[in-house]
Amino acid sequence: MDRYVAHANIAHFREMLSHELSPEQRHVVENLLAKEELKLRVLEASGESTVRSGLKLVAAALSKHHAGESISTKSTIEAVRWARPDCGESDDQLTTYIVQYAKERHLVILFDTRDHRN
Repeated sequence: MDRYVAHANIAHFREMLSHELSPEQRHVVENLLAKEELKLRVLEASGESTVRSGLKLVAAALSKHHAGESISTKSTIEAVRWARPDCGESDDQLTTYIVQYAKERHLVILFDTRDHRN
């Protein structure tokens, strides 16, 4: 997948949201849109020659969030892995970066305990 596919997916999800949807459908599409936008931010940042570290990729992924907003560690790590499969940092290290960034920006961190890796 590349940024053109991500842009197309985002446009598709936004178009879907313009229609009448049940609350459950709206919730699913909003989550898909948020994940795709997250992936696109990481992908665009990873294309810059200066952005290669996991910390910078996490910062790029979360840069559009504001104080008090919720972020998902799982979705953020998935976005980094999707955009940069060769990222050398472990999931634990990426989680540390996410927590560090979230504390600095006063974001609410959501940990998905159902998919915890040892």
